Amino acid sequence: MLLGGGRAHRPASTGSAYTRSGLWAVFMGLLGLLTAFIVVAIRWNDESGVAALGAVASSIGAILSAYFGLQYAASAGEHSRGSTRRRRGR
Repeated sequence: MLLGGGRAHRPASTGSAYTRSGLWAVFMGLLGLLTAFIVVAIRWNDESGVAALGAVASSIGAILSAYFGLQYAASAGEHSRGSTRRRRGR
């Protein structure tokens, strides 16, 4: 709590922080796909391995899409809040 009774605001995050965390998300997704591919190549020799790889790939794709969708929504919300404050201040 602040001594002056004011509210604490989060500092504006830079675009590089979003880029860095986005790159980590993509690299982790690729690592997951590579691991799944290696497991499928070693364990399965029929069509069920391809189906398992497809299930893993679609799950990773859904998680990454949700992550980037939330990042986009958060950044769009920050931009719209700033413009609303400017309009009210007039």
